[in-house]
Amino acid sequence: MHSAYPVLQFHSTTVQPDGQVELAFSGGIGQDYSIQVSTNLVDWITVSIVTITNNPQLLLDSTATNFPTRFYRAR
Repeated sequence: MHSAYPVLQFHSTTVQPDGQVELAFSGGIGQDYSIQVSTNLVDWITVSIVTITNNPQLLLDSTATNFPTRFYRAR
């Protein structure tokens, strides 16, 4: 089955020395993706809506320093 939307792919997740997390991902140029976070894989919150302008696209999560564990997904 062919998807109408380009697949978003996470390439890397890097914890910076100050505890911020940098995500690198790619998807369809011009497509919007909701980046969501969770601390328990049950409850998810949207932290950013990203429009892909280049591949890979980078996103810095500066609030990651407030949590001992953080999971990411895109929709």
